[in-house]
Amino acid sequence: MYLIENHKHGRPIPSILPPNLIPPSFRSVKEPTTSLASAYTATASFYNGVVSSGSEELDALQREVEKLILERREADQQIVQLEADMTVKNSEIKNLKVC
Repeated sequence: MYLIENHKHGRPIPSILPPNLIPPSFRSVKEPTTSLASAYTATASFYNGVVSSGSEELDALQREVEKLILERREADQQIVQLEADMTVKNSEIKNLKVC
């Protein structure tokens, strides 16, 4: 309706719909953890690329940081998956209540 009204008033119709005018069912799904995952990957690759400092203690700390970064990334991915599972289960429960 918005585009029809604009056309009636002589405004140009866009050749490509802006994201807010695309129905949610037709929108492409974007992965929510992309920025987090890329940040962790960038940090991990930074630490992986660092040459040995010559100090065993610093090298051990560096390995520990790498390990923690990877664990955090995995935990964040699990959280996203669990939230998606909860959404599905809540929808199923809601559908059962309606029936």
